[in-house]
Amino acid sequence: MTRNPISFATGFCALVLAVSGCAYTPRETPPGMSIYTEGGYFTPFYAEVVYAAKEGQRPRIFLFGKIEHFEDFLKEKEVPENQHKKYIARGKNRETVVVRDLVGVELRENPNYTDKLLAKYRARNGLTDQPTGP
Repeated sequence: MTRNPISFATGFCALVLAVSGCAYTPRETPPGMSIYTEGGYFTPFYAEVVYAAKEGQRPRIFLFGKIEHFEDFLKEKEVPENQHKKYIARGKNRETVVVRDLVGVELRENPNYTDKLLAKYRARNGLTDQPTGP
């Protein structure tokens, strides 16, 4: 059996494009939200949402590292009470940054999860002079 090098190369290129191009994007942005996402199904997911729950309220920045948590937030417009950490005045314009945290076994297996999301946010927004801890 001989392989056709052209069909093999075409198939390989299609696979590379499919894997590298499969980033997650939300279907639509709800009103009043500013959303940035990167990564997705085959690469680490990261999302930032700038959102003010009420008219005239100062917006908060919500960080997510899992697609499921991000999608839940888009539906509910809040994070579960005991599953997040708040960092007051740590945003680019001194906003509160809320990190949706892992719980249970997931947190035990990923102890630096919150710090990684905060570091990603700080690097993406050019913030270098702030500590990552609460």
